Amino acid sequence: MNSIILKGSAYWKRHEPFAVWQPGKVPLPKTTLKAIMERDTTPVARFLIDLKEAGVRPVWVTYPAIKDHHPMFVQGTRREVIKYLDDTFIECMQEALAPHAIDTVGRPQASLTEGGFLKKAYSQDVSAKGKRDWVHGNSLYGRLMLDEIMKVAA
Repeated sequence: MNSIILKGSAYWKRHEPFAVWQPGKVPLPKTTLKAIMERDTTPVARFLIDLKEAGVRPVWVTYPAIKDHHPMFVQGTRREVIKYLDDTFIECMQEALAPHAIDTVGRPQASLTEGGFLKKAYSQDVSAKGKRDWVHGNSLYGRLMLDEIMKVAA
């Protein structure tokens, strides 16, 4: 998961991607945003490419959609900004993997709200250590994702 999305919430109080920018914020061009995201995509993409070159058929399994109750919302980051950041990260990964014919397993449609965020029914809200979990899906989400993986694996 891209750290600029989930850990950069303070940054998004001042900046917004140009495509969804509103006056009063500093606009960030998509080329700059993608260059920042490459820091997180490159090691994962390289690992999958290395697997492919070693004769293994890798796939990139996308992470669960961002939760409607993620702290970024509470801290005032607009939904459009969070969704754009998330979509752009997935686009960066797919662009890195496409030349190597590495498939992506997308998010199960049933797990998404109309706005593209993770439905509460598929959210793991507490970690195994008893802390608030802002990232992971639950076992119902895992079941849906396994079905998506099997479609690609077939």
